[in-house]
Amino acid sequence: MAYSEFNQAFAAWCGEGYPASLECWVDDASFQISLHGAGLRCSLEICQGWDLARIAVLLGEAGAGLACGCRGALAFDPQAHALVLVEWLPLPVQASQILTALENLANQRAAMLSLASTRTFDFTDSTPFNPKGIEAR
Repeated sequence: MAYSEFNQAFAAWCGEGYPASLECWVDDASFQISLHGAGLRCSLEICQGWDLARIAVLLGEAGAGLACGCRGALAFDPQAHALVLVEWLPLPVQASQILTALENLANQRAAMLSLASTRTFDFTDSTPFNPKGIEAR
């Protein structure tokens, strides 16, 4: 689907008051928007499956998102069996706000995957986790 077609379909969906969940693909990841309570839940898939080593690396890079003030929260989607970034937008919400959320989640995802691609996680390492600046008590 061309971007102009997506834009028209997206605008129509917003104009109808978010009648059902909307799913589209950004690069190779599923982006879903659904009405949830008094707002919209936006989620962008990071990785499929339950690969503990990959999830551990991604969780290790989640601090970078906190440091830069990214709004996406990490969650596990049990239906899709995927690690996702989630953002909730309170109603009323404009189409431009949803598209901004999509862009921000996609940028956060790209940064996390880029950082994670340079690391591995060793489950055999028994060294206790102790981040700098936090003293054991």
